[in-house]
Formats: sequence, C-alpha cells, structure tokens
Amino acid sequence: MRELIDGDDRAPAYVDELDEAWKLVLLNQFHDILPGTSIAEVYDEARTQFDRVNAICAAWTTKADDDWCRCVGGEPGTLVVHNANSSPAGGVIDTDEGPILIKPVPALG
Repeated sequence: MRELIDGDDRAPAYVDELDEAWKLVLLNQFHDILPGTSIAEVYDEARTQFDRVNAICAAWTTKADDDWCRCVGGEPGTLVVHNANSSPAGGVIDTDEGPILIKPVPALG
C-alpha cells in the first residue's frame, strides 16, 4: 500500500483511516461474534463499527474513482471502463441512466 500512496499529500489520512477500518474488521472477527454466541450488545456494537468501516471504504473508493477519472482524462463522476482481463472484452453494463453497450476494450486497457 505504501507504494500506492507515496507522494500523495493525503497519505496520512489514507494510512490512518484505512488502519482504523482494518483494525475494526479484525476486532469484529473475534471467535464469539462469528458463531453467534455473543450477547446482543456485542452485535449492536459490531454493526456500528462495520458502519464506520463501510463509511471509510466508501469515501476512499469515491476519491480513488475520481483520481482514476482524472488520470485517464475524464472528470470526476465520468463513467470509465477498465479491462483487467488478458483479452479484449466488452458488453452491456447497467447504470443509473440505463444499460450502456461498451465496445470491446483492449486487454489490460
């Protein structure tokens, strides 16, 4: 992760918030939570903590999406399609505005 954020002036926020989220995930993987043998208060606290994890991840995902759009010449909020496959791929994707046909995108493009 360090390689991804070096040189980014938001690096301390990335590290601190992602560290917080990761520790909350680890905390809530405790052996009493997974099999369902904890008391109700434990589950309530776990839900609150997972809501925090989701909020952190959603915020940084949005920021990363915006950064990616800028890197490929788009504006934040622009639909950008990346093909991580080893062969060209296209198809129909669902969006809030309806289905969109995506012409084949080159492999790793």
